[in-house]
Order: sequence, then structure tokens, then C-alpha cells
Amino acid sequence: MLLEIENISVQYKNIDGNNIAAKDVSITVEKGQSIGLLGESGSGKSTVANAVLGFVPYFQGKISFNDVDISTFCKKDRKLFCQAVQPIFQDPFNSLNSSMRVEQVISEVLRVIKGIKDKKEVSNRVIDLLETVGLAEDCLKKYPHELSGGQCQRVGIARALAVEPKLIIADEPVSALDVSVQAQILNLLKDLQKRFDLSFLFIAHDLAVVQYMCETIHVMKDGEIIETGDAFSLLNNPQQNYTKQLVNAIPTL
Repeated sequence: MLLEIENISVQYKNIDGNNIAAKDVSITVEKGQSIGLLGESGSGKSTVANAVLGFVPYFQGKISFNDVDISTFCKKDRKLFCQAVQPIFQDPFNSLNSSMRVEQVISEVLRVIKGIKDKKEVSNRVIDLLETVGLAEDCLKKYPHELSGGQCQRVGIARALAVEPKLIIADEPVSALDVSVQAQILNLLKDLQKRFDLSFLFIAHDLAVVQYMCETIHVMKDGEIIETGDAFSLLNNPQQNYTKQLVNAIPTL
């Protein structure tokens, strides 16, 4: 099993006390799979992703990667895990350092995380990565504000690919983009999955998007998974009223 989330719970403190943001959540991702996590804003899906990435602590349950409990990782193991599991964020502009050119954004990862010191090798790898995500070489010298949202997201994808990950956690990666650009990015992610044998934990509020990308979908509401099924079944025969609402919200031509 590549990733196994077993009954994790996450809580935050607010002015009213402790708020359970995720409760008894269990998800498994096998090699080459795309698993969807679907729900409205505040449902807890991003909290689960942040727990896996180590951005927030969980107070119960267990998260394992390659059958090893990530809480037992030493410093070296944690570094390797951070390379193997890469995020793609919702906001393509703010996920990039606005003071760095595209070339710097990607080359920094190659130097610092991959440890590549040879400047020529770094430069060649950056160009290859841009080509892989469908960007022209003239983007190298541009800053994020000089790019479109779709181009920025492609840079973010290239940055994630630079460390040769096994699992991509894509948190609403197309929700900030125009519909036509969404389709291009989704197709790119599908192509990259086949090319590099990637696994995805794909997070979104749009059932149509998740249904296109994923084989299995978990539906979250109020911090809990309320329904799980294959994409076809959830779209055509949802069992929970909340899931039915999500299906009915899919636009029709």
C-alpha cells in the first residue's frame, strides 16, 4: 500500500473551544491509483491532505507510507517522504514565489532537494520539465505575475515533478482556473500519471472533476466520510442526500 490513512482525527482550537475538523477518516491509495476526496468548503478534505503532508497534527489514528508509520520517521526518512509526496495547490499564483523567475522556482528545488550541483545539468532539467508540462522555453525568465493562471499551475506541476514523486496530493488544483483551462490541466495530469506511474489523492468540490480523474471517490461532510464508491456508481446511483445534491449540481448542456 502506497498511502494508508487509518481513522485519523484532527482538531483545531477556536474561540468556541476545540473544533473537530476531521473525524475517523480512512483512505487508501495504491500505486498508480487516483483517489478522490470530494466535499464542499469546510468539509475537512484539505485538513486530511495537510495532515498527510505534516502541515497539521492529528490526535488519533495512523498514516502509513509504503507500510511504514510516518510518525516513526527519522529526519532522513522525513526528507525522503517529502520528496515522494508532493502537493499541487489551489491558488496557482500564490503557490509560487512572486520574486522568483520560473527558472529559479524550479532550479531551486533541483539544487536544494535533489542535490544537483552542476549548473548545466540543472538548466537542462528545468527546460525538460517545462517541456513536460507544456510550457515554452520563453517562460523561463518570466515572473508569476507575467503568466496566466494555467501557466502558473503548470509551473507548480513542474516543480512537483522535479523531485520525482510517487504521490501527488492535488488540492483543488483547477478550481481557480477557467473551464477551458481546467480541462487542459486535468488532461495534463492524466497524461503525467501514465507517463510517470504517479498516484493521486485528488481533492475537489466539483464531482464532475473528481469523477473524470478518479477511480474511487470518498465524499466528506462535516469532517467525516459519509459515502465511498467508484466514480460511476456515485455519479449514477448516489446513496446519501448530500451526494445526491452534489450530483444535481453538476451543470448540464
